[in-house]
Amino acid sequence: MNRRDLPRYDLTLLRGDTFVSEQFWFPEDVGPDWQLWQIEEGVGNLSCDLLDWRQFEIKAQVISDGKPWFTLSDYLQYSELGRFFWFALSAEETRNLSPSVGVYDLQICKDGYVQTLMYGTVKLLPDITDTPC
Repeated sequence: MNRRDLPRYDLTLLRGDTFVSEQFWFPEDVGPDWQLWQIEEGVGNLSCDLLDWRQFEIKAQVISDGKPWFTLSDYLQYSELGRFFWFALSAEETRNLSPSVGVYDLQICKDGYVQTLMYGTVKLLPDITDTPC
């Protein structure tokens, strides 16, 4: 599989602000020609299955200027049944990172193989107003 064929999700964070990404899910039993509405309908009526992401080791390292910046997968959250995952960083956690731009890919180990599911950029913008909560 070519990286161009993978889903790309770019993340923009403000330093000192809480960040919660959108929820991600990857259905297991869908064909390559399915449209998004078909997938959503299939999940809704249980005609296609979703994976429980808690059963996999998920890693996502962010690289900036050719060096490790931070591990994005340290901030993974899962829904109650493990069907969805997302990234969540508190204001304190974003405050502890230096503003920069980096790239990441998210990989899982499944059936003894490493599989890249998605990739993108991470931008951490400086915060102008520092409001402690």
